[in-house]
Amino acid sequence: MRPAKRIVFFITILVIIFTVPMMGQFTSKSGLLLFGGLSIPSGKFSKTDGEGAGVAKKGWVAGGEYLVSIIPSVGIVLSGRYMHNAFDESVMKNEIGSTEGLSYTVGSYTGILPMAGVQVYMPTTIGIYVNAQAGYMMAKSPEITVSGFGITSKMESASGKALAYGLSAGIDIGNFLVAGASYIMTKPKFDMKTTAGTVTITNTVEIEMNTIQVFAGIRF
Repeated sequence: MRPAKRIVFFITILVIIFTVPMMGQFTSKSGLLLFGGLSIPSGKFSKTDGEGAGVAKKGWVAGGEYLVSIIPSVGIVLSGRYMHNAFDESVMKNEIGSTEGLSYTVGSYTGILPMAGVQVYMPTTIGIYVNAQAGYMMAKSPEITVSGFGITSKMESASGKALAYGLSAGIDIGNFLVAGASYIMTKPKFDMKTTAGTVTITNTVEIEMNTIQVFAGIRF
């Protein structure tokens, strides 16, 4: 079992242990949560060299999540989030150095991720929660352009899709203020196209876009 999954598993067990004896005191939680925060690349997504390196920087995430309680302490959660992580331009700077006559521009990774899953929560005024979700990532790779000496090389932005999985844990205060963290796992496949003058090269690349997302929001 991976460390992230192990942590969420033990948190889930703790929630059940502490909430089951309080069945008579349960208060259902539900509503629309709007949130925003940091999107931190994890694993190969954050690497700047080596096979499968994503060369991504810290970015941001924003989204919404709707919780419907089935019974007190357990609910169905539907969510959607948009994430943005810039390509680490320091890599380009190191590659090109201070060569006169060369310039470059780099774009960003973006992703739209609808998900659904189950949430277990502590139905007290201040309580912790955990949830597990699955969904479908629709991502875009960064466009990268290098120009100089009368030639422009461009790696075009490409669309990538893949299944995605998320594990989240956090704290809910009064079914109003929510803060937490999510670990998103996905590996979209991109059909890349690179042009250099009159030459065009195409290839298919899988990029691991795993992120740790730290967020806060308000439930209505």
